[in-house]
Amino acid sequence: MWKQIAARYKNNTWAAGFNRLNEPSDPEHIRLPAFYKRLVPAIRKVDPKAHLWLDGNTFAMEWIGFNDVVKDLPNCVYALHDYSMFGFPTGELYEGTQTQKDKLERQYLRKEEFMPKHHLPVWNGEFGPVYESDSAPNTTMTNQARCEMLGQQLTIYDKYQIPWSIWLHKDIGLQGMVYTNPQSKWNRTIQPLLDKKQKYRLDAWGVYHFEEAEAALNPLIKWIDDICPQAKQAYPGSMGNGEAPTVSCDADVP
Repeated sequence: MWKQIAARYKNNTWAAGFNRLNEPSDPEHIRLPAFYKRLVPAIRKVDPKAHLWLDGNTFAMEWIGFNDVVKDLPNCVYALHDYSMFGFPTGELYEGTQTQKDKLERQYLRKEEFMPKHHLPVWNGEFGPVYESDSAPNTTMTNQARCEMLGQQLTIYDKYQIPWSIWLHKDIGLQGMVYTNPQSKWNRTIQPLLDKKQKYRLDAWGVYHFEEAEAALNPLIKWIDDICPQAKQAYPGSMGNGEAPTVSCDADVP
């Protein structure tokens, strides 16, 4: 598929380059680098001049197993994503304390460490907060706090002189810098679906608490936790030790 895409956009000056996988997550930490080592040469055979971005593992946040990729695949840009829980509904409210500022910088440097070590450019391909729902309490205050968190992230990126691309430019009022008019025909048409998505917590990055949904989901979550407590560690967090834990359960999970 990627060979066909490369052929289609070869010499197209509007195509800046290719990002083959967005936020991959391989708990074994070996299959993703191996995939890149197969894929990149295949694309370069079709378009030797193609600009290629490689997302890190675990949602573009870690680089275990990538040392050989750097040696074997030159002229690639390695992309990190620098989201912070300060910008999400389930995260701590950002108040601009020195402790929170230090945490933002520490989280960024942890993801970026791989690039300077290998004399590579740093590219932050995604970051940014979500907007609070208009129906939530303290919407204005919460959104202001998240915007201040965003401002601190930009200060960090300026300090380390890295290029970045915020996610995303335009959407329907959840996260974009530009959003469609809530009273437009499009928004009014899809609003019932958006309300259901929010009510039943179908967007993981925009979780809101609804008693009806939680009453249905919480017993299932507790059951899974009881019979398979290791399930939460099946996919290690970013920048872990690179060892995928063995998951064993006490019952057959349908």
